[in-house]
Amino acid sequence: MRPDRGVLTETKARLGAERLALALTLTRTRTIPSPDQTLDRHRADGVLDAAAILPDWTPEERQALLRRALFDPATYGRVRFHHRSVQEYLAAQHLLGLHEKGMSIKALFRLLFAERYGVEVVFPSMREIAAWLALRVDAVRKELIKREPETLISLGDPGSLDLATRRILLRAFVSEYSRGGRRGLNIPFTEVRKLAHPELATMIRECWGNEPANNEAHKLLIDLIRLGPVEACVDLALPVALDTVASEYHRILAIKALLACGWKDSVRRLSGAMLTEPTSWPNRVVHGVAAELFPAVTTADELVAFMERTREPKQSVGGFDRASRQIAKSIEVESDSAIALRDRMADLVWRGRTRTRNPYRIQSEYGHLAPALAVLCDRQLSAAPDRPPAELVRAGVIASRFGGRRVGGREPVRKLRAHFNESAALRSDAFRVELEFMAEVSPSDDDRRRLRHAQHEGLAGQLTEADRLWIEAALVDERQPDRHTVALLAWIDAWIRRGRVATELDAIRANLKEHRLFGRILDERTAPPEPGEELERMEREHEDWEQAETRREAQRLEKRQEWRDVLMADPDDAFSVGKWRATVAEARHAF
Repeated sequence: MRPDRGVLTETKARLGAERLALALTLTRTRTIPSPDQTLDRHRADGVLDAAAILPDWTPEERQALLRRALFDPATYGRVRFHHRSVQEYLAAQHLLGLHEKGMSIKALFRLLFAERYGVEVVFPSMREIAAWLALRVDAVRKELIKREPETLISLGDPGSLDLATRRILLRAFVSEYSRGGRRGLNIPFTEVRKLAHPELATMIRECWGNEPANNEAHKLLIDLIRLGPVEACVDLALPVALDTVASEYHRILAIKALLACGWKDSVRRLSGAMLTEPTSWPNRVVHGVAAELFPAVTTADELVAFMERTREPKQSVGGFDRASRQIAKSIEVESDSAIALRDRMADLVWRGRTRTRNPYRIQSEYGHLAPALAVLCDRQLSAAPDRPPAELVRAGVIASRFGGRRVGGREPVRKLRAHFNESAALRSDAFRVELEFMAEVSPSDDDRRRLRHAQHEGLAGQLTEADRLWIEAALVDERQPDRHTVALLAWIDAWIRRGRVATELDAIRANLKEHRLFGRILDERTAPPEPGEELERMEREHEDWEQAETRREAQRLEKRQEWRDVLMADPDDAFSVGKWRATVAEARHAF
Protein backbone atom coordinates (compact mmCIF):
# COMPACT_ATOMS: atom_id res chain seq x y z
CA MET A 1 0.00 0.00 0.00
CA ARG A 2 1.39 3.38 -1.01
CA PRO A 3 2.01 5.97 1.69
CA ASP A 4 -0.54 8.76 1.82
CA ARG A 5 0.71 11.83 -0.02
CA GLY A 6 -0.80 13.80 2.81
CA VAL A 7 2.21 12.97 4.98
CA LEU A 8 3.97 15.87 3.23
CA THR A 9 2.97 19.50 3.39
CA GLU A 10 3.44 21.51 0.20
CA THR A 11 6.13 23.61 1.85
CA LYS A 12 8.12 20.59 2.98
CA ALA A 13 7.75 18.91 -0.40
CA ARG A 14 9.04 22.06 -2.12
CA LEU A 15 12.07 22.30 0.18
CA GLY A 16 12.86 18.61 -0.28
CA ALA A 17 12.65 18.90 -4.06
CA GLU A 18 14.97 21.93 -3.98
CA ARG A 19 17.55 20.02 -1.91
CA LEU A 20 17.44 17.05 -4.27
CA ALA A 21 17.70 19.35 -7.32
CA LEU A 22 20.80 21.10 -6.03
CA ALA A 23 22.40 17.81 -4.97
CA LEU A 24 21.81 16.29 -8.40
CA THR A 25 23.34 19.33 -10.07
CA LEU A 26 26.40 19.53 -7.85
CA THR A 27 27.08 15.79 -8.11
CA ARG A 28 26.33 15.83 -11.87
CA THR A 29 23.91 12.95 -11.58
CA ARG A 30 20.45 12.76 -13.11
CA THR A 31 18.55 9.98 -11.38
CA ILE A 32 17.33 8.78 -7.98
CA PRO A 33 16.32 5.20 -7.02
CA SER A 34 12.58 4.69 -7.52
CA PRO A 35 10.57 4.16 -4.32
CA ASP A 36 8.59 1.36 -6.01
CA GLN A 37 11.46 -0.77 -7.35
CA THR A 38 14.66 -2.37 -6.14
CA LEU A 39 17.68 -0.99 -7.95
CA ASP A 40 20.12 -3.53 -9.36
CA ARG A 41 23.41 -3.01 -7.48
CA HIS A 42 25.29 -3.20 -10.80
CA ARG A 43 23.40 -0.11 -11.95
CA ALA A 44 23.76 1.91 -8.74
CA ASP A 45 26.73 3.97 -9.96
CA GLY A 46 25.81 7.54 -10.88
CA VAL A 47 22.54 7.40 -8.94
CA LEU A 48 21.83 9.77 -6.04
CA ASP A 49 20.36 8.20 -2.90
CA ALA A 50 17.54 10.42 -1.63
CA ALA A 51 18.15 9.18 1.93
CA ALA A 52 21.65 10.68 1.88
CA ILE A 53 20.25 14.11 0.94
CA LEU A 54 17.15 13.97 3.15
CA PRO A 55 18.39 12.02 6.19
CA ASP A 56 16.05 13.94 8.48
CA TRP A 57 13.02 12.67 6.54
CA THR A 58 11.21 9.41 7.18
CA PRO A 59 11.24 6.75 4.42
CA GLU A 60 7.51 7.34 3.96
CA GLU A 61 8.06 11.06 3.37
CA ARG A 62 10.82 10.45 0.82
CA GLN A 63 8.64 7.93 -1.01
CA ALA A 64 5.71 10.34 -1.06
CA LEU A 65 7.92 13.06 -2.56
CA LEU A 66 9.38 10.83 -5.29
CA ARG A 67 5.91 9.64 -6.32
CA ARG A 68 4.77 13.17 -7.11
CA ALA A 69 4.26 14.30 -10.71
CA LEU A 70 7.41 16.38 -10.33
CA PHE A 71 9.36 13.17 -11.06
CA ASP A 72 9.18 10.86 -14.07
CA PRO A 73 10.22 7.21 -14.35
CA ALA A 74 13.66 6.77 -15.86
CA THR A 75 15.22 3.34 -16.56
CA TYR A 76 16.32 0.41 -14.42
CA GLY A 77 14.34 1.33 -11.30
CA ARG A 78 15.17 5.05 -11.23
CA VAL A 79 13.30 8.37 -11.37
CA ARG A 80 14.36 11.86 -12.39
CA PHE A 81 12.94 15.36 -12.46
CA HIS A 82 10.20 15.82 -15.05
CA HIS A 83 12.34 18.28 -16.99
CA ARG A 84 15.90 19.51 -16.68
CA SER A 85 14.74 23.13 -16.47
CA VAL A 86 12.59 22.27 -13.44
CA GLN A 87 15.61 20.82 -11.68
CA GLU A 88 17.70 23.90 -12.51
CA TYR A 89 15.04 26.32 -11.25
CA LEU A 90 14.57 24.43 -7.97
CA ALA A 91 18.33 24.23 -7.43
CA ALA A 92 18.61 28.00 -7.93
CA GLN A 93 15.76 28.57 -5.49
CA HIS A 94 17.53 26.49 -2.85
CA LEU A 95 20.75 28.45 -3.29
CA LEU A 96 18.77 31.68 -3.08
CA GLY A 97 17.22 30.50 0.18
CA LEU A 98 20.65 29.63 1.59
CA HIS A 99 21.98 33.04 0.58
CA GLU A 100 19.06 34.81 2.26
CA LYS A 101 19.80 32.81 5.41
CA GLY A 102 23.43 33.92 5.51
CA MET A 103 25.40 32.15 2.77
CA SER A 104 28.10 34.62 1.72
CA ILE A 105 28.50 35.96 -1.80
CA LYS A 106 32.01 34.52 -1.80
CA ALA A 107 30.69 31.02 -1.06
CA LEU A 108 27.99 31.44 -3.69
CA PHE A 109 30.54 32.55 -6.28
CA ARG A 110 32.67 29.47 -5.59
CA LEU A 111 29.76 27.32 -6.76
CA LEU A 112 29.06 29.36 -9.88
CA PHE A 113 32.30 30.89 -11.14
CA ALA A 114 35.94 29.96 -11.64
CA GLU A 115 39.13 31.04 -13.33
CA ARG A 116 40.70 28.70 -15.86
CA TYR A 117 44.04 29.49 -17.50
CA GLY A 118 43.63 33.16 -16.60
CA VAL A 119 40.09 33.37 -18.02
CA GLU A 120 37.09 34.09 -15.83
CA VAL A 121 34.35 31.58 -16.65
CA VAL A 122 31.01 30.27 -15.44
CA PHE A 123 30.87 26.58 -14.62
CA PRO A 124 29.00 25.05 -17.61
CA SER A 125 26.86 22.88 -15.33
CA MET A 126 25.85 25.97 -13.31
CA ARG A 127 25.01 28.39 -16.15
CA GLU A 128 21.24 27.96 -15.91
CA ILE A 129 21.32 28.28 -12.13
CA ALA A 130 23.48 31.40 -12.34
CA ALA A 131 20.98 32.91 -14.81
CA TRP A 132 18.08 32.30 -12.41
CA LEU A 133 20.01 33.71 -9.44
CA ALA A 134 21.01 36.78 -11.45
CA LEU A 135 17.38 37.87 -11.46
CA ARG A 136 17.37 38.13 -7.65
CA VAL A 137 20.97 38.67 -6.53
CA ASP A 138 22.64 41.86 -7.79
CA ALA A 139 26.19 40.62 -7.26
CA VAL A 140 25.54 37.45 -9.29
CA ARG A 141 23.93 39.49 -12.07
CA LYS A 142 26.86 41.88 -12.34
CA GLU A 143 29.40 39.05 -12.32
CA LEU A 144 27.45 37.05 -14.91
CA ILE A 145 27.17 40.07 -17.22
CA LYS A 146 30.92 40.59 -16.91
CA ARG A 147 31.81 36.97 -17.63
CA GLU A 148 29.09 35.65 -19.95
CA PRO A 149 26.44 38.21 -20.92
CA GLU A 150 24.94 35.77 -23.44
CA THR A 151 24.02 33.41 -20.58
CA LEU A 152 21.79 36.00 -18.95
CA ILE A 153 20.09 36.67 -22.30
CA SER A 154 19.58 33.09 -23.44
CA LEU A 155 19.07 31.23 -20.14
CA GLY A 156 17.62 33.86 -17.84
CA ASP A 157 14.48 35.95 -18.21
CA PRO A 158 15.62 39.21 -19.83
CA GLY A 159 12.02 40.44 -19.96
CA SER A 160 12.04 40.81 -16.17
CA LEU A 161 15.12 43.08 -16.21
CA ASP A 162 14.66 46.85 -15.96
CA LEU A 163 15.73 49.00 -18.91
CA ALA A 164 18.92 50.18 -17.23
CA THR A 165 20.08 46.58 -16.73
CA ARG A 166 19.13 45.68 -20.30
CA ARG A 167 21.29 48.52 -21.62
CA ILE A 168 24.24 47.35 -19.51
CA LEU A 169 23.69 43.78 -20.68
CA LEU A 170 23.52 44.78 -24.35
CA ARG A 171 26.65 46.92 -24.13
CA ALA A 172 28.53 44.07 -22.43
CA PHE A 173 27.46 41.54 -25.05
CA VAL A 174 28.47 43.68 -28.02
CA SER A 175 31.68 44.77 -26.35
CA GLU A 176 32.60 41.14 -25.68
CA TYR A 177 31.67 39.72 -29.08
CA SER A 178 31.69 42.56 -31.62
CA ARG A 179 35.01 41.43 -33.08
CA GLY A 180 36.18 38.09 -34.40
CA GLY A 181 34.48 35.23 -36.14
CA ARG A 182 31.57 33.03 -35.26
CA ARG A 183 31.41 32.04 -31.57
CA GLY A 184 28.66 29.43 -31.79
CA LEU A 185 26.29 31.52 -29.69
CA ASN A 186 22.69 30.40 -29.97
CA ILE A 187 20.34 32.91 -28.37
CA PRO A 188 16.72 31.73 -28.62
CA PHE A 189 14.34 33.96 -30.54
CA THR A 190 11.92 34.05 -27.60
CA GLU A 191 14.59 35.44 -25.28
CA VAL A 192 15.62 38.15 -27.74
CA ARG A 193 11.95 39.14 -27.98
CA LYS A 194 11.86 39.51 -24.18
CA LEU A 195 15.00 41.67 -24.22
CA ALA A 196 13.77 43.95 -27.02
CA HIS A 197 12.24 47.34 -26.18
CA PRO A 198 11.76 50.58 -28.17
CA GLU A 199 13.64 52.53 -25.49
CA LEU A 200 16.84 50.64 -26.25
CA ALA A 201 17.28 52.80 -29.37
CA THR A 202 20.16 54.93 -28.04
CA MET A 203 22.09 51.88 -26.83
CA ILE A 204 21.49 50.00 -30.10
CA ARG A 205 22.83 52.93 -32.11
CA GLU A 206 25.83 53.25 -29.78
CA CYS A 207 26.60 49.53 -30.07
CA TRP A 208 26.13 49.59 -33.83
CA GLY A 209 28.99 52.06 -34.36
CA ASN A 210 30.53 51.08 -37.65
CA GLU A 211 28.60 47.79 -37.53
CA PRO A 212 29.95 44.90 -35.42
CA ALA A 213 32.15 42.55 -37.42
CA ASN A 214 30.89 39.52 -35.51
CA ASN A 215 27.80 37.98 -37.11
CA GLU A 216 26.14 37.04 -33.83
CA ALA A 217 26.45 40.52 -32.34
CA HIS A 218 25.26 42.05 -35.60
CA LYS A 219 22.28 39.67 -35.74
CA LEU A 220 21.27 40.49 -32.15
CA LEU A 221 21.12 44.22 -32.92
CA ILE A 222 19.03 43.69 -36.07
CA ASP A 223 16.70 41.38 -34.16
CA LEU A 224 16.25 43.96 -31.43
CA ILE A 225 15.29 46.59 -34.04
CA ARG A 226 12.78 44.17 -35.54
CA LEU A 227 11.28 42.84 -32.32
CA GLY A 228 11.09 46.14 -30.40
CA PRO A 229 10.13 47.39 -32.87
CA VAL A 230 12.71 50.16 -32.55
CA GLU A 231 11.60 52.67 -35.20
CA ALA A 232 14.29 55.13 -34.16
CA CYS A 233 16.94 52.71 -35.45
CA VAL A 234 15.25 51.31 -38.53
CA ASP A 235 17.49 53.40 -40.80
CA LEU A 236 20.35 51.11 -39.72
CA ALA A 237 18.59 48.11 -41.25
CA LEU A 238 18.12 49.51 -44.77
CA PRO A 239 21.83 49.45 -45.77
CA VAL A 240 22.08 45.87 -44.53
CA ALA A 241 19.14 44.82 -46.72
CA LEU A 242 20.83 46.40 -49.76
CA ASP A 243 24.35 45.11 -49.03
CA THR A 244 25.17 42.42 -51.60
CA VAL A 245 28.14 41.17 -49.58
CA ALA A 246 26.28 40.96 -46.29
CA SER A 247 25.11 37.66 -44.87
CA GLU A 248 21.96 36.44 -46.64
CA TYR A 249 20.38 35.75 -43.27
CA HIS A 250 21.12 39.26 -42.05
CA ARG A 251 19.57 40.74 -45.20
CA ILE A 252 16.41 38.70 -44.51
CA LEU A 253 16.28 39.95 -40.92
CA ALA A 254 16.87 43.53 -42.05
CA ILE A 255 13.92 43.42 -44.49
CA LYS A 256 11.72 41.99 -41.74
CA ALA A 257 12.89 44.81 -39.46
CA LEU A 258 11.90 47.39 -42.09
CA LEU A 259 8.43 45.86 -42.31
CA ALA A 260 8.05 45.63 -38.53
CA CYS A 261 8.88 49.32 -38.22
CA GLY A 262 6.44 50.37 -40.93
CA TRP A 263 8.83 51.17 -43.77
CA LYS A 264 6.55 49.53 -46.32
CA ASP A 265 7.44 51.90 -49.19
CA SER A 266 11.13 51.08 -48.82
CA VAL A 267 10.38 47.36 -48.80
CA ARG A 268 8.20 47.80 -51.91
CA ARG A 269 11.17 49.31 -53.70
CA LEU A 270 13.35 46.41 -52.53
CA SER A 271 10.73 43.97 -53.82
CA GLY A 272 10.81 45.64 -57.23
CA ALA A 273 14.60 45.40 -57.26
CA MET A 274 14.37 41.67 -56.55
CA LEU A 275 12.46 41.28 -59.82
CA THR A 276 14.55 43.63 -61.96
CA GLU A 277 18.00 42.92 -60.49
CA PRO A 278 17.93 39.19 -59.63
CA THR A 279 21.73 38.88 -59.47
CA SER A 280 21.77 41.21 -56.46
CA TRP A 281 19.20 39.16 -54.56
CA PRO A 282 20.16 35.55 -53.80
CA ASN A 283 17.44 32.92 -53.85
CA ARG A 284 17.65 32.42 -50.10
CA VAL A 285 16.84 36.09 -49.49
CA VAL A 286 13.88 36.01 -51.87
CA HIS A 287 12.11 32.98 -50.44
CA GLY A 288 13.24 33.96 -46.92
CA VAL A 289 11.07 37.11 -47.01
CA ALA A 290 8.30 35.93 -49.36
CA ALA A 291 5.85 35.13 -46.58
CA GLU A 292 6.43 38.60 -45.09
CA LEU A 293 6.00 40.42 -48.40
CA PHE A 294 2.75 38.81 -49.59
CA PRO A 295 0.13 40.17 -49.73
CA ALA A 296 1.09 43.32 -47.82
CA VAL A 297 3.76 44.42 -50.32
CA THR A 298 3.79 42.14 -53.38
CA THR A 299 0.95 41.01 -55.62
CA ALA A 300 0.18 37.40 -56.53
CA ASP A 301 1.72 37.94 -59.98
CA GLU A 302 4.95 39.25 -58.43
CA LEU A 303 5.12 36.43 -55.90
CA VAL A 304 4.66 33.79 -58.58
CA ALA A 305 7.33 35.54 -60.66
CA PHE A 306 9.68 35.06 -57.70
CA MET A 307 8.67 31.40 -57.52
CA GLU A 308 9.29 30.90 -61.22
CA ARG A 309 12.77 32.35 -61.28
CA THR A 310 14.01 30.99 -57.93
CA ARG A 311 15.68 27.60 -57.94
CA GLU A 312 14.51 25.33 -55.14
CA PRO A 313 17.26 24.12 -52.73
CA LYS A 314 17.60 20.34 -52.70
CA GLN A 315 19.51 19.57 -49.51
CA SER A 316 18.32 22.16 -47.03
CA VAL A 317 15.18 23.21 -45.22
CA GLY A 318 13.55 26.26 -46.74
CA GLY A 319 12.87 27.46 -50.25
CA PHE A 320 9.44 28.21 -51.66
CA ASP A 321 8.31 24.74 -50.59
CA ARG A 322 8.30 26.04 -47.03
CA ALA A 323 7.46 29.70 -47.75
CA SER A 324 4.45 28.85 -49.92
CA ARG A 325 3.03 26.62 -47.19
CA GLN A 326 3.42 29.39 -44.62
CA ILE A 327 1.47 31.69 -46.92
CA ALA A 328 -1.20 29.09 -47.71
CA LYS A 329 -1.81 28.43 -44.00
CA SER A 330 -1.99 32.07 -42.91
CA ILE A 331 -3.62 34.02 -45.75
CA GLU A 332 -7.29 35.04 -45.59
CA VAL A 333 -8.65 32.32 -47.86
CA GLU A 334 -11.57 34.27 -49.29
CA SER A 335 -9.51 37.36 -50.14
CA ASP A 336 -8.82 38.40 -53.72
CA SER A 337 -5.11 37.88 -53.06
CA ALA A 338 -5.65 34.25 -52.01
CA ILE A 339 -7.80 33.50 -55.06
CA ALA A 340 -5.29 35.13 -57.41
CA LEU A 341 -2.38 33.27 -55.79
CA ARG A 342 -4.21 29.95 -56.09
CA ASP A 343 -4.83 30.38 -59.79
CA ARG A 344 -1.33 31.68 -60.58
CA MET A 345 0.35 28.86 -58.62
CA ALA A 346 -1.82 26.27 -60.36
CA ASP A 347 -0.86 27.72 -63.76
CA LEU A 348 2.84 27.69 -62.83
CA VAL A 349 2.81 24.06 -61.67
CA TRP A 350 0.91 23.02 -64.78
CA ARG A 351 3.16 24.98 -67.16
CA GLY A 352 6.23 23.50 -65.52
CA ARG A 353 5.25 19.88 -66.13
CA THR A 354 7.99 17.78 -67.66
CA ARG A 355 7.63 15.34 -70.53
CA THR A 356 6.97 11.82 -69.40
CA ARG A 357 6.23 8.49 -71.00
CA ASN A 358 4.50 7.30 -67.86
CA PRO A 359 1.15 9.05 -67.30
CA TYR A 360 1.03 7.63 -63.77
CA ARG A 361 4.17 9.55 -62.72
CA ILE A 362 3.67 13.07 -64.03
CA GLN A 363 6.00 15.68 -62.57
CA SER A 364 6.57 19.42 -62.70
CA GLU A 365 9.59 21.64 -62.30
CA TYR A 366 7.47 23.50 -59.75
CA GLY A 367 5.95 20.44 -58.11
CA HIS A 368 7.32 21.60 -54.74
CA LEU A 369 4.51 24.19 -54.74
CA ALA A 370 1.79 21.54 -55.05
CA PRO A 371 1.53 20.78 -51.28
CA ALA A 372 0.95 24.48 -50.53
CA LEU A 373 -1.59 24.64 -53.35
CA ALA A 374 -3.36 21.64 -51.78
CA VAL A 375 -3.46 23.41 -48.40
CA LEU A 376 -4.93 26.56 -49.96
CA CYS A 377 -7.53 24.63 -51.99
CA ASP A 378 -8.52 22.60 -48.92
CA ARG A 379 -9.09 25.77 -46.91
CA GLN A 380 -11.05 27.42 -49.71
CA LEU A 381 -13.22 24.36 -50.23
CA SER A 382 -14.01 24.35 -46.52
CA ALA A 383 -15.19 27.95 -46.83
CA ALA A 384 -16.86 27.53 -50.24
CA PRO A 385 -20.54 26.95 -51.02
CA ASP A 386 -21.76 23.54 -52.17
CA ARG A 387 -20.67 24.19 -55.76
CA PRO A 388 -17.27 25.92 -55.70
CA PRO A 389 -16.02 27.80 -58.77
CA ALA A 390 -14.46 25.86 -61.63
CA GLU A 391 -11.09 27.55 -61.04
CA LEU A 392 -10.92 26.10 -57.53
CA VAL A 393 -11.68 22.59 -58.78
CA ARG A 394 -9.04 23.00 -61.49
CA ALA A 395 -6.42 24.10 -58.95
CA GLY A 396 -7.38 21.18 -56.71
CA VAL A 397 -6.86 18.72 -59.55
CA ILE A 398 -3.38 20.12 -60.21
CA ALA A 399 -2.47 20.05 -56.51
CA SER A 400 -3.60 16.44 -56.24
CA ARG A 401 -1.84 15.29 -59.41
CA PHE A 402 1.52 16.86 -58.59
CA GLY A 403 1.54 16.81 -54.80
CA GLY A 404 0.11 13.46 -53.76
CA ARG A 405 3.42 11.63 -53.71
CA ARG A 406 5.72 14.45 -52.65
CA VAL A 407 7.34 14.55 -49.23
CA GLY A 408 5.12 16.78 -47.15
CA GLY A 409 2.30 16.60 -49.68
CA ARG A 410 0.57 13.37 -48.70
CA GLU A 411 -1.44 14.76 -45.80
CA PRO A 412 -2.54 18.03 -47.51
CA VAL A 413 -3.61 16.08 -50.60
CA ARG A 414 -5.45 13.51 -48.48
CA LYS A 415 -7.43 16.29 -46.82
CA LEU A 416 -8.09 17.90 -50.18
CA ARG A 417 -9.41 14.66 -51.69
CA ALA A 418 -11.73 14.16 -48.72
CA HIS A 419 -13.88 17.05 -50.01
CA PHE A 420 -14.58 14.98 -53.13
CA ASN A 421 -15.57 11.75 -51.43
CA GLU A 422 -19.28 12.42 -51.01
CA SER A 423 -20.35 15.34 -53.21
CA ALA A 424 -21.62 14.10 -56.59
CA ALA A 425 -21.43 17.62 -58.04
CA LEU A 426 -17.80 18.04 -56.99
CA ARG A 427 -16.89 14.59 -58.30
CA SER A 428 -18.50 15.33 -61.65
CA ASP A 429 -16.63 18.64 -61.99
CA ALA A 430 -13.33 17.09 -60.92
CA PHE A 431 -13.69 14.14 -63.31
CA ARG A 432 -14.28 16.51 -66.23
CA VAL A 433 -11.12 18.46 -65.40
CA GLU A 434 -9.14 15.23 -64.93
CA LEU A 435 -10.14 14.11 -68.43
CA GLU A 436 -9.06 17.41 -69.94
CA PHE A 437 -5.72 17.50 -68.14
CA MET A 438 -4.77 13.90 -68.77
CA ALA A 439 -5.63 14.35 -72.43
CA GLU A 440 -2.86 16.98 -72.54
CA VAL A 441 -0.40 14.90 -70.54
CA SER A 442 -0.96 11.65 -72.39
CA PRO A 443 -3.14 12.10 -75.51
CA SER A 444 -4.94 8.93 -76.53
CA ASP A 445 -7.77 7.88 -78.84
CA ASP A 446 -8.44 4.91 -76.59
CA ASP A 447 -11.38 5.89 -74.36
CA ARG A 448 -10.62 3.02 -72.01
CA ARG A 449 -7.15 4.41 -71.45
CA ARG A 450 -8.57 7.93 -70.98
CA LEU A 451 -10.89 6.62 -68.27
CA ARG A 452 -8.06 4.82 -66.50
CA HIS A 453 -5.82 7.89 -66.59
CA ALA A 454 -8.57 10.16 -65.24
CA GLN A 455 -9.40 7.87 -62.34
CA HIS A 456 -5.88 6.97 -61.24
CA GLU A 457 -4.90 9.26 -58.33
CA GLY A 458 -7.56 11.74 -59.36
CA LEU A 459 -9.60 13.85 -56.99
CA ALA A 460 -12.68 11.73 -57.66
CA GLY A 461 -10.68 8.51 -57.74
CA GLN A 462 -12.43 5.28 -58.68
CA LEU A 463 -15.99 6.03 -59.77
CA THR A 464 -18.60 4.37 -57.57
CA GLU A 465 -22.33 3.93 -57.15
CA ALA A 466 -22.45 7.50 -55.76
CA ASP A 467 -21.52 8.75 -59.24
CA ARG A 468 -24.26 6.87 -61.07
CA LEU A 469 -26.67 9.78 -61.62
CA TRP A 470 -24.15 12.23 -63.05
CA ILE A 471 -22.54 9.52 -65.18
CA GLU A 472 -25.92 8.69 -66.72
CA ALA A 473 -26.55 12.41 -67.26
CA ALA A 474 -23.16 12.76 -68.95
CA LEU A 475 -24.11 10.03 -71.42
CA VAL A 476 -26.63 12.32 -73.11
CA ASP A 477 -25.11 15.75 -72.34
CA GLU A 478 -24.66 17.29 -75.78
CA ARG A 479 -22.54 20.11 -74.36
CA GLN A 480 -19.70 17.67 -73.67
CA PRO A 481 -19.76 15.02 -76.40
CA ASP A 482 -16.13 14.08 -75.72
CA ARG A 483 -17.25 12.62 -72.39
CA HIS A 484 -19.96 10.35 -73.79
CA THR A 485 -17.91 7.25 -74.48
CA VAL A 486 -15.79 7.60 -71.36
CA ALA A 487 -18.95 8.05 -69.27
CA LEU A 488 -20.44 4.92 -70.82
CA LEU A 489 -17.32 2.92 -70.01
CA ALA A 490 -17.42 4.25 -66.44
CA TRP A 491 -21.09 3.27 -66.16
CA ILE A 492 -20.31 -0.24 -67.41
CA ASP A 493 -17.49 -0.64 -64.88
CA ALA A 494 -19.82 0.40 -62.05
CA TRP A 495 -22.55 -1.91 -63.40
CA ILE A 496 -20.17 -4.86 -63.38
CA ARG A 497 -19.13 -4.05 -59.79
CA ARG A 498 -22.80 -3.90 -58.78
CA GLY A 499 -23.26 -7.47 -59.95
CA ARG A 500 -24.40 -7.13 -63.60
CA VAL A 501 -28.05 -6.37 -62.87
CA ALA A 502 -29.90 -7.20 -66.12
CA THR A 503 -32.74 -4.73 -65.61
CA GLU A 504 -30.28 -1.86 -65.27
CA LEU A 505 -28.61 -2.85 -68.52
CA ASP A 506 -31.95 -3.02 -70.31
CA ALA A 507 -32.88 0.45 -69.02
CA ILE A 508 -29.64 2.07 -70.13
CA ARG A 509 -29.82 0.31 -73.49
CA ALA A 510 -33.32 1.74 -74.03
CA ASN A 511 -32.13 5.26 -73.18
CA LEU A 512 -29.26 5.01 -75.64
CA LYS A 513 -31.06 3.28 -78.49
CA GLU A 514 -30.50 6.30 -80.76
CA HIS A 515 -26.72 5.83 -80.47
CA ARG A 516 -25.54 2.86 -82.51
CA LEU A 517 -21.97 3.29 -81.29
CA PHE A 518 -23.10 3.10 -77.68
CA GLY A 519 -25.13 0.00 -78.42
CA ARG A 520 -22.09 -1.72 -79.89
CA ILE A 521 -19.95 -0.73 -76.92
CA LEU A 522 -22.60 -2.05 -74.55
CA ASP A 523 -22.66 -5.35 -76.37
CA GLU A 524 -18.88 -5.67 -76.38
CA ARG A 525 -18.26 -4.58 -72.81
CA THR A 526 -21.17 -6.18 -71.00
CA ALA A 527 -20.63 -9.60 -72.54
CA PRO A 528 -17.91 -11.72 -70.90
CA PRO A 529 -15.40 -11.68 -73.81
CA GLU A 530 -11.79 -12.71 -73.53
CA PRO A 531 -9.64 -9.72 -72.71
CA GLY A 532 -7.99 -8.13 -75.67
CA GLU A 533 -4.23 -7.95 -75.95
CA GLU A 534 -4.17 -4.18 -75.47
CA LEU A 535 -6.30 -4.32 -72.32
CA GLU A 536 -4.18 -7.14 -70.94
CA ARG A 537 -1.04 -5.13 -71.59
CA MET A 538 -2.50 -2.06 -69.87
CA GLU A 539 -3.57 -4.10 -66.88
CA ARG A 540 -0.12 -5.71 -66.63
CA GLU A 541 1.53 -2.29 -66.81
CA HIS A 542 -0.75 -0.98 -64.09
CA GLU A 543 -0.16 -4.00 -61.88
CA ASP A 544 3.62 -3.68 -62.33
CA TRP A 545 3.41 0.00 -61.46
CA GLU A 546 1.38 -0.66 -58.31
CA GLN A 547 3.84 -3.34 -57.17
CA ALA A 548 6.77 -0.99 -57.74
CA GLU A 549 5.01 1.75 -55.80
CA THR A 550 4.35 -0.65 -52.93
CA ARG A 551 8.04 -1.58 -52.83
CA ARG A 552 9.13 2.06 -52.91
CA GLU A 553 6.76 2.96 -50.09
CA ALA A 554 7.99 0.02 -48.01
CA GLN A 555 11.61 1.10 -48.57
CA ARG A 556 10.75 4.68 -47.63
CA LEU A 557 9.11 3.57 -44.39
CA GLU A 558 12.02 1.29 -43.56
CA LYS A 559 14.55 4.09 -44.10
CA ARG A 560 12.44 6.45 -42.01
CA GLN A 561 12.36 3.94 -39.15
CA GLU A 562 16.14 3.41 -39.38
CA TRP A 563 16.69 7.18 -39.28
CA ARG A 564 14.35 7.50 -36.30
CA ASP A 565 16.14 4.71 -34.41
CA VAL A 566 19.51 6.41 -34.91
CA LEU A 567 18.07 9.76 -33.81
CA MET A 568 16.44 8.37 -30.67
CA ALA A 569 19.58 6.43 -29.75
CA ASP A 570 21.63 9.64 -29.47
CA PRO A 571 19.59 12.85 -29.94
CA ASP A 572 22.32 15.01 -28.41
CA ASP A 573 24.73 13.96 -31.15
CA ALA A 574 22.11 14.40 -33.88
CA PHE A 575 21.40 17.99 -32.79
CA SER A 576 24.98 18.95 -32.02
CA VAL A 577 26.42 22.12 -33.56
CA GLY A 578 27.91 20.37 -36.57
CA LYS A 579 24.98 18.06 -37.31
CA TRP A 580 21.69 19.77 -36.46
CA ARG A 581 21.16 21.24 -39.95
CA ALA A 582 21.58 17.81 -41.56
CA THR A 583 19.24 16.28 -38.97
CA VAL A 584 16.52 18.84 -39.66
CA ALA A 585 16.93 18.35 -43.40
CA GLU A 586 16.62 14.58 -42.96
CA ALA A 587 13.49 15.07 -40.86
CA ARG A 588 11.98 17.14 -43.64
CA HIS A 589 12.50 14.33 -46.15
CA ALA A 590 11.52 11.58 -43.69
CA PHE A 591 8.09 13.06 -43.03
